[in-house]
Amino acid sequence: MFRISFRALLSFALAMALSGLAWAHTELPLAKLTPPHGGLLAASGAYHVELVLKPDRVQVFVTDHLDKPINIQGVTGTANLRVKGKKAQRVPLRVVDDRLEGPAVIPADAPVTVMIRLNIGGAEQMVPYAWPAGGPRPKPAGR
Repeated sequence: MFRISFRALLSFALAMALSGLAWAHTELPLAKLTPPHGGLLAASGAYHVELVLKPDRVQVFVTDHLDKPINIQGVTGTANLRVKGKKAQRVPLRVVDDRLEGPAVIPADAPVTVMIRLNIGGAEQMVPYAWPAGGPRPKPAGR
């Protein structure tokens, strides 16, 4: 019969509990940031991804977790947009200056559900968004 001492069991349980904290990830720090391009911020893997919807295009800005822009040359992606009652749009994204961008028809008065898929360095990143009708509201001063 195999016996485990209380001390060994306690050490194992403590190590497992602390290892979970090391990998924990929260969106709370992003909620405190003001998106630099007026869009919506989300975290995906080692990146912060900002979505900006214009009436005629989708824009995606990618930074590292320190909010420094990354080299996006070679990054590919798509944006899947859904508006209630309308056909879904699949928008290929291409590199334009410091962002990924693609043409789309974006209604200003309806909420849009967006799934961004990016391939960065061979790793796929999926980032969901719920774009509110009229776009995101500016944060009050002091927040």
